[in-house]
Amino acid sequence: MSLFSCCSGAGAIKKESAQFATKEVTSAQPQIIKAPTPARTPSQAATSTTTASPTLAKVGTPKPTPTPPPTPPAASPAKAKATETATSTPKHPVLSSSKRITHAIIRTQLEKSVATATSMSNGFTQNMAASAKDLQARWTNVYTAIRENLISDLEILFPVLDGVVAGITKSARSEHEKDLEALESLNDDIKTVLDRIVIRGDLKMPRRDDDDFKGVLLPGLRKFSVAYKFRLGRDETTYFKLLDEVSGDTQIEIVKKVTI
Repeated sequence: MSLFSCCSGAGAIKKESAQFATKEVTSAQPQIIKAPTPARTPSQAATSTTTASPTLAKVGTPKPTPTPPPTPPAASPAKAKATETATSTPKHPVLSSSKRITHAIIRTQLEKSVATATSMSNGFTQNMAASAKDLQARWTNVYTAIRENLISDLEILFPVLDGVVAGITKSARSEHEKDLEALESLNDDIKTVLDRIVIRGDLKMPRRDDDDFKGVLLPGLRKFSVAYKFRLGRDETTYFKLLDEVSGDTQIEIVKKVTI
């Protein structure tokens, strides 16, 4: 065997050994095989788009401390008690709607009664002479209008009569002779006006009687009752009254009392 052949043989062995070593090293490394990505369903796709990615906090950045709310001032004992009373459960049961309405009506009536009594008390302290003079002037105007046939009905007359009766009621409480004399003159004017009304044939006053009220009616006023009411004292009884001196010719009489 020649030297060349021995060398070539040795080279072949060396080359084959190197190849084997390369294959061994290559086969020892693990192979990473990527699995196929599965297709996402529509619900998964929607979830992935709406899910917020976690925020990574920067290292070394201090976390902000929340500011505590200001402490409210201490409430006074009276205010605290009022708040407790307002928020606590009522001790008494809630009234039904019908009872609430009834209570409201009663309260309204009481308020009106108090207001009426207060107004009367104030009226008794006024100057009666000035009041009588004012009423007499108004009656003169009414009489003139009736005489000239300027009133087609008596609507304008009734408020004035109410004022006259208010003046008469005040005179009953007055001790001033001058006031009484002025009101007596006013009564004469009232009689003149009522007599003038009766003379007009279209304003005859037939009488009406029933259980609770006895008065007169005017046909042209759709059963409007002519009566002058005033309050005596502070009680709850209202009296309907007309002047005695005009009760004959005009078919007007004193009527019975009607309790409220």
